[in-house]
Amino acid sequence: MKKILNIVVFLLLSITSFAQISNLKDSDRGLLSTVYLYDTVCEGGTYGQYGFDIDSIPVGSSTYMLHFSFNDSTVYLYLYAYAKTESFIQAQICEGEDYTENGFNIINPEVGVLNDSLILVNSHSCDSIVRLELTVNPVLDTTFYDTICQGNNYSGHGFVVNQPPAGIYYDTISSQTPQGCSDMTYLELTVKPWYNIYIYDSICEGEDYEGYGFEITQPSVGVVTQTHSDTGANGCDSIVHLVLTVNPNQVININDAICYGEDYFQNGFVVIQPPLGVMHDTLHRLSYQGCDSTVCLTLTVAPLYSQSFVDTICAGETYNQHGFNIQATEEGLIYDTLYLESMYGCDSLIYLELQVWDKFDTYFTGEICYGENYVEHGFNIIHPQTGLLRDTLFLQSKHGCDSIVYLALNVYPVYNDLYEAEICDGEDYHGYGFTFIQPPLGYNYDTLYLQTVHGCDSIVRMRLLVNPLFETNIVDTICHGESYTLHEFNIVNPPVGETFETLHLTTTHSCDSVLYLKLTVIPRLDFGDSDIIGSMYVYAQTDFQTGWYDYRIDSLDYWDEFRWEFVEPTDWTMIPDGRTCRVLVRSAGEYTLRISAENYCDTTYREIRITGRFYGVDDNESINANVYPNPVNDALIVESEEILRTTIIGVYGQKVKSQDYEMIDRVVVDVSDLSRGMYMILIETRKGNVYKQIIVE
Repeated sequence: MKKILNIVVFLLLSITSFAQISNLKDSDRGLLSTVYLYDTVCEGGTYGQYGFDIDSIPVGSSTYMLHFSFNDSTVYLYLYAYAKTESFIQAQICEGEDYTENGFNIINPEVGVLNDSLILVNSHSCDSIVRLELTVNPVLDTTFYDTICQGNNYSGHGFVVNQPPAGIYYDTISSQTPQGCSDMTYLELTVKPWYNIYIYDSICEGEDYEGYGFEITQPSVGVVTQTHSDTGANGCDSIVHLVLTVNPNQVININDAICYGEDYFQNGFVVIQPPLGVMHDTLHRLSYQGCDSTVCLTLTVAPLYSQSFVDTICAGETYNQHGFNIQATEEGLIYDTLYLESMYGCDSLIYLELQVWDKFDTYFTGEICYGENYVEHGFNIIHPQTGLLRDTLFLQSKHGCDSIVYLALNVYPVYNDLYEAEICDGEDYHGYGFTFIQPPLGYNYDTLYLQTVHGCDSIVRMRLLVNPLFETNIVDTICHGESYTLHEFNIVNPPVGETFETLHLTTTHSCDSVLYLKLTVIPRLDFGDSDIIGSMYVYAQTDFQTGWYDYRIDSLDYWDEFRWEFVEPTDWTMIPDGRTCRVLVRSAGEYTLRISAENYCDTTYREIRITGRFYGVDDNESINANVYPNPVNDALIVESEEILRTTIIGVYGQKVKSQDYEMIDRVVVDVSDLSRGMYMILIETRKGNVYKQIIVE
């Protein structure tokens, strides 16, 4: 009930003033005894309600009390002061940007550091101050001006320019400042030109040349070229090329000729009717290049000629002496005159009187057979060759002219011809007048005796070859992956095994020929394609498992020879026998057995690791254990005391199978899934362990 009264008083005081509390009447005494008030203010503020007067209120919860004696009441004030928040913000922007974050709205501030603050009211109606330090970073925009000469490279301010052309070259590099603002760098590069000047000039022989920076003393006749560098007005080098022509002081020699009685008016000379012979004269003048020129004249004065000739020839001949060319066709006198020029162009007269004497020509024809002689009309021809033979006899008349006798002699052949021909077995032959009906294999001969139209004997012989028809069986071998191209076959990559092919050909004699091919393709195998089966048989039980290993190679065809050898030295014994090998193991250790195989195609090998392994048989005589049957086929019975586990171990020491038990004295182990061979069984009991050897059949 009292708690309810306090709540009512608290609500009442919340809506009344301190004066109302102080004016309570005595009649109300006992109505109020204790009042609890709860209120909030801001940090550092004052509180003056309900009769309280409090300054600089600290952050957090505070309790204040007032006692009213008039009614013997106590008022407790629980006051919570919320803190005034103050935050500091640092930010950066680039020149030209606005800042509108965290309640600020700063438009396009200047470059530099700007300080600003905001006074806000938080959720408790207390002031909150936000202070801003804003850095406005500049946006860089830099232009560089520079100058180089044409042909040079430029590198500077981050720019690399390779031999820019003459003129103004512009370039720009765009990047960012460390603050992330744009940094634009501009280059304006003036490329001054260099000049390549060619000067062409000329002087006369023996003169010096000075000009354009060149000094040349009496250069030789011809074209002289020199080059030197010069610095131009723009500070860049220029190259000056001089092409200097040195003209000679000419001496011109003129050789000329005239005929006797003529005048000479050429090349600047004037000579009036010079005498016979050779005369000399000289002129001095300038050449077209302005250099001295001397002209020397050698003038030949040639005479005029007149001459007569008398001569004879035979009819049909040509007269070509003294410059004449006369074809004499018949007997008689011929007169002719020749108007010529001498070697100097002077007129010459040659007179000819030519006597032409007649000559005689006679033509004969004849026929004989080969091997006969011809002895008519003054001819004596012994055994001439067949064909048309022409011969001539040269005689002389009384005037010394030839008399010619012509002979055309036909020498007809006496034939003794041998003809050869070929046919295939079973064919007939008809040709050159011969007939053979299915002649036998080999050479067949026949002869015909005839007479030509000119009465000469002829013998015609025939040799006829009858060629057989062939069938050939070819047996050959290649390796897998090869192609077979012998004997006109073209078999590409045939499969392993035997391949049969037939080829129909025509022999050089155009007879049919059949080739039958049996091709065996041997595979290129390695030991990865084969099984190498090894079994170990122990013949003695010592500290080491010793005995022999038998290895056999199965499923490996086409191999011709096998070779077994130890790669590492060993005192073991190896007994190889073709596809099988027995290795006798006498000591512990690991050794490598290499098996090499060789056939028509290749040689390959495979290596096997063989281990003689220590088994550590426990001679614990205190543990009785029996295993039977031994050798065993399916089920092995093990008897001992409190058996915990049985483990079967292979010949190389590998664990084959294992089984746990609940300390029983007799167990049955299934060995029907094991391969034939020798194994060890480890019997673990509560008292200890023991090994036993078993053989699985």
